[in-house]
This record gives sequence, C-alpha cells and structure tokens, in this order.
Amino acid sequence: MMTYDLKNVTAPAFTQPLKTHTTKSMNRKKLIVVGSSGKGGTGKTTISTNLALFYKNLGHSVVLCDFDTPHGDVASMLQVSDNRNIKTWLTVPHDIPTHIQENLLVTTEEGLKVLPSIQSAEEEQLVNNELLAKKIINNLREYDVVIIDAAPKFDYLIEEAYKQATDIILVSDPNTISLNNIYRGYSHLRNKIKGLDVRKVTLLVNKVQGKIGKDVGEYRRLTTIDNIYELPFEPKMQLWQNDGIIPIRNKQRSKLSKSIIEIGDYIYPSMNGYGGKKGRVKWKRG
Repeated sequence: MMTYDLKNVTAPAFTQPLKTHTTKSMNRKKLIVVGSSGKGGTGKTTISTNLALFYKNLGHSVVLCDFDTPHGDVASMLQVSDNRNIKTWLTVPHDIPTHIQENLLVTTEEGLKVLPSIQSAEEEQLVNNELLAKKIINNLREYDVVIIDAAPKFDYLIEEAYKQATDIILVSDPNTISLNNIYRGYSHLRNKIKGLDVRKVTLLVNKVQGKIGKDVGEYRRLTTIDNIYELPFEPKMQLWQNDGIIPIRNKQRSKLSKSIIEIGDYIYPSMNGYGGKKGRVKWKRG
C-alpha cells in the first residue's frame, strides 16, 4: 500500500462562523470551472473561494481545486500551509479509495477540502497534463461540488477541466480590453468543445462602479455571452485580503457576499434559501 508523508494542516480561527443551513439533497453533481482569459486580477480566485465556502456552509461536500499554475493563490487566501498539491496526484493510481483521497486534500477549519496549486514554477511542466486533470476530476466525483480555479490561459490541464465542466464562469472587470480577452477565450472554448452548451457559460463582470445593468448590452456585444452577472465594486476588498478576511466567512452583509449568494443560488437552483436578502445584484439574460 502506498504511504504519504503529509503535514498537519493549519487554518486560522474565525470569530463568527456562518450559520449552517440545511437544504434538499442534491440530485446531481457540479463541476464548476471559474476562469478568465489573458488577464489576472479580475477577482476569479476571490469568487472561487467565496463560492466554495458558500456551498460548504450549506452543508454540502465541496472541493476547491487550484489549477492556476504556476502561482495559484487559493491556499494563501484561505491561509492554509501544506505540501499537498496537484503535483502529488501524479504518482497516485487512477482509482483512489476515499480515505486516500482525503489524505491528499487539505481541510480548512469549516471542512472545505482544498487541492492547492504547485509550489514552484519549475513544476508547471509536470502538471500541464490532460491525463492528470482527468485523474483528479474523476476521483473527486463523489463530492457534491468541485470548483476549479483555472489559470487565465488554455493549456492541457485547463482545457480538460473546461471540457468536463457542468458550469463555466468567466470573470472579467468592466475594462474593454478584459472583455475582448473574454471574447477570445470564449471563442477558443467553442472551437475546442464541440457542441458547447452556451447556457452553462456565465460571464461575471466584477468591480462594477455605478448603476448595475447600465452596460449589460455592451458586455454582451463585446463577448457574445448571453448569461451575465454584474458584481458591484467592493472598496474594502483589498484591505480585507491584506487582513486575511474572506467576505462570505467574515463579512456576510457585504456586497460581495450578497452577490456570491445570488450567483450560487442561480448555478445550483436546487438549494433552499440562504436567508439573506436578494436584489443587490441584477440577473441579466438574453
């Protein structure tokens, strides 16, 4: 039997954990890929992390995978430190028993399972492998929700994740250059994934200042994506990140938390109400 030298996981204590909500049983699994194209800093890792914690707080089994190589930030954002990462999965069998799977994942204090990105740029070539992506995804299918934080590029690892996704979230800021990059990435996906169901692709325009809904038509024209969410600008976000604060965990009344709740409810409509008020973020559909 294979053995693994695994470190203890450390996670910060938080003073006001979210109240656990019970929901109906999920009747289908979700593989949600959150990505962007050609540009970092759009907030995709923030969205991935908060969305994963939202689903976990609803009582579901959730894994957050950081495929943003070589410099993923999920582990840093969650303040977990460990040597387990996606490179570890190179040497394990294709069909791993559940107890071995759990030993290959880092666990946060609230029970969220995390698969961090690689630890050095030299390892990127090793994990840029569609077979590795298949191995990881296939072994995590028993979880209710698997969220993959994807790199802003389309290598073998990332393309395989997109191919298997039940839902694709593309994150941009309102900048025209960023939206043009989204268009190019979306066109690439449609060429690579024959018969791509456009209904499972959602554009999240993050850091919107001013009136919500004012520029949705322009976003649609620039990207050709019909399903569009706008997330209002959160002026304290940078300060929170510097202090290790995650909105859905610590700032539940913030604009971003309310946005994550709405997006989560839309992507997984089988969930019962979360308990927060809606209406802060407008849903726009073609």
